[in-house]
Amino acid sequence: MKRKIGVLIVDDEVLVRIGIIHAVAWEENGFEIIGEASDGESCLQMARKYQPDLIVLDINMPEMNGFQVLDRMNTFHWINDIPVIMISSEEKKDV
Repeated sequence: MKRKIGVLIVDDEVLVRIGIIHAVAWEENGFEIIGEASDGESCLQMARKYQPDLIVLDINMPEMNGFQVLDRMNTFHWINDIPVIMISSEEKKDV
């Protein structure tokens, strides 16, 4: 049996994480959601612990944004080869 590709979903908005998980037929396409993180530091800790094959990473997060997470990932040789899909959603506010 072929091993599933482990995916880590990272977004500070829980509803966005839920949307990403339910919008894609992950399992049917050979992927497995191995974790969710709500901030950059949690992302790095979970990546260290679970060693995902792919990270779906939000750009706009408080404390440490997605680009800062990528910079930190690049300092770790074992983590800088993980493919990352950068995402962003902006809530439209009435003016």
